Amino acid sequence: MFEHSTTTPCWRITDPNDPLSAAACEVNRGHVNLAVACTPEMNDCVIDVSTRLAVRLGLTEYRALTLVEIGHMFRRFPSILELARTGAYSLDLLRCMAECLSPVKEDVPEIFEEKIFKAISPTVPNQAMLARATIRSRIEQVIRKHDPQALPEEPKDADTGSSARLDIDDRPDTTTVFFLTLPKLEGLEMLKAVNSVAKSNSCSRAEALMQLVRRQTTAEVTLNLYRSVDEPDSQIWAAGGWLSSLATPEWMKRVTHVQIPGAASNEGYSPTPLVRAGVEGRDGTCRFPGCSVPAHKCQLDHVQRYDHENPQAGGPTATSNLHCLCAKHHNAKTTGSWDVTIHPNGNETWTSHGDGHTVMTAPNGPLGRETFAQRAANRRRVA
Repeated sequence: MFEHSTTTPCWRITDPNDPLSAAACEVNRGHVNLAVACTPEMNDCVIDVSTRLAVRLGLTEYRALTLVEIGHMFRRFPSILELARTGAYSLDLLRCMAECLSPVKEDVPEIFEEKIFKAISPTVPNQAMLARATIRSRIEQVIRKHDPQALPEEPKDADTGSSARLDIDDRPDTTTVFFLTLPKLEGLEMLKAVNSVAKSNSCSRAEALMQLVRRQTTAEVTLNLYRSVDEPDSQIWAAGGWLSSLATPEWMKRVTHVQIPGAASNEGYSPTPLVRAGVEGRDGTCRFPGCSVPAHKCQLDHVQRYDHENPQAGGPTATSNLHCLCAKHHNAKTTGSWDVTIHPNGNETWTSHGDGHTVMTAPNGPLGRETFAQRAANRRRVA
């Protein structure tokens, strides 16, 4: 089993005792050094630089410009270069960061870089590297607060200005094809309604939708919205991401029940809605190392197996013994490829039965538990 730091937050990939990890870090550091070496001045001509680098590096011009964008990111945000020199971040992750940060205005406050640094840094020892989607989401959340105009605009319907869109193809003789595009949370609302009717009435989704349209049935839908009560202007986290500041007030008007999720449990195998809300809000995503499947798309798994024959002898149905796993990684755990232990603070230790190495994951959701050290650090940054 590989040994790594037991006290200082660090990425699992930086373990110097693992030859595979060390080799990967060396490759990643090579990309960092190459990006730094390829960084031109901002007033240099793009076509001159891209063609010159493409020839010298044996790359396409697109790949060469990717290195340039990463180099410009390092020049603007030296702390990211500091992190990158550890070798923990792959070229793909650095490309993702550069894509997110390149539109950010030059005069963002100093705290912006500090928050970006924190968002992409490890929080626990021996931590699994974050998924690309998770890093993008964390960076965009910081951008949303300090430079929202740098975020990509949602596609909008030319006639209404709304990001919801319905296209209809009625050319076929016997069918009509509908293409419906909705913002993520509205889409989840509709999907839950259709699935609820389909399940209760034992029919297809299409039949369920028609029953709803014809008002032949109703569906009760519960959407979990998470918001900090300590910050009046805080945004809502739901459906795996943060709602815009414009959407937040509209959704708050629709709230019918307010609860404070926390440690909770119930009898039986299936978790209650309150227990599920606590687990999904804590985890945010699938808890397998590096997976970014949103929590609401995951299955709730008992970390310590539930004993159907003798429930008192198995793991309880409680937030302390449940976590979110996508179907793929739930199967990997069930079949014995991996073992996992959940800790009181929500962190998890995963152990591979194939080669014995261990790795930790931290919660990605808005209910992740804050330590006093993190609380103090946050206050220092705000002061």
